[in-house]
Amino acid sequence: MRGRREDVNRRTFLRLAAAGLSSAFIPLAELGCAKKLSQQLGASSTPTPDQPFTRVDDWYYVSIVDPAPRDLEHYRLKIGGIVDNGLSLSVPALRTRFENVVVPITLACVGNPPEGSLVSAGYFRGVRVRDVLDVAKLGDRAEAAIITGLDGFVALQSMKELLRPESIFAFDMGRSPSELEPLPVVHGFPLRIMTPGLYGYMQPKWIDTVTIADQRGYQDVLRGSIEYLKGHIQLASGFSHPFEGQFIQPGTTNVIGYSFGDGRPISFVDVRVDGGPWQRAEIVFNTPFDDMPPWVWVVWVFRWNAEPGERTLEARATYTDGVTQFEGHRFPYSGGTIPLIPVTVGPHR
Repeated sequence: MRGRREDVNRRTFLRLAAAGLSSAFIPLAELGCAKKLSQQLGASSTPTPDQPFTRVDDWYYVSIVDPAPRDLEHYRLKIGGIVDNGLSLSVPALRTRFENVVVPITLACVGNPPEGSLVSAGYFRGVRVRDVLDVAKLGDRAEAAIITGLDGFVALQSMKELLRPESIFAFDMGRSPSELEPLPVVHGFPLRIMTPGLYGYMQPKWIDTVTIADQRGYQDVLRGSIEYLKGHIQLASGFSHPFEGQFIQPGTTNVIGYSFGDGRPISFVDVRVDGGPWQRAEIVFNTPFDDMPPWVWVVWVFRWNAEPGERTLEARATYTDGVTQFEGHRFPYSGGTIPLIPVTVGPHR
């Protein structure tokens, strides 16, 4: 049966904003990662050449309110707004009616500081958002989607982002394609949206509705929002070994780290010791020869002849288009600042 076509005009959008969009436009100090939230947990592992992806139990987690689970039997994803066919789909219907795809993704919190633990990577199985929207039959004026979670959180994504082939409605996750399992409640069960290259706040968990809107419906709200609205992940790096404050033995050691960004390929990573010259590290995971998309982090190794004393290590990544990390990023994008960690070379005192 054809669904009723419902244009989302400015008044409709503002009503939605009053009901829940405030959660998407509140200051980031309250939104994500800078203050104590309802629940927040950093990742309990960092990537290495042997284990580049995160175990499900080790994933970071951030939520403004408590999780909003819904039992699988009664849950429905609802698609409405500027569409010809309104949809109401269960997860079993999504699994069986649409092609299932598996996408590796690196996800980070927008407020993740340099060397922060609010970043993880894994595989997600789901169905392409564009396949579902094809069935809903988008109207000609469709410009963006208002995505609302069962917890009341609301995000806005452009149709350009949603119609990318790697944007999915996800129902499974795991460290590898062979280890996929239904989303845990804290990570969005029964369904979440995943759009690689965007920060986590752009990808609501526990999705309830996707409302397609036209330009009139949201421009005034966008003009009043702050600079983080577009949500693209900033180019960032971190250290897996050694970690901040660690004691290491003198001599040759492998400095291991990772770098990630908005989906542009990373060309190289440099490491600096004690503020000296930048030296090239070797990318050992997600190289140009790996069958891995560019929105998954790279893992790199730097061979360092560590001399005794108090030392500092810094790392910066550079995209293939020449854009590189720099110092002085301000909140909310402070995570893109060049990370610096102190280490002690010598015996543990």
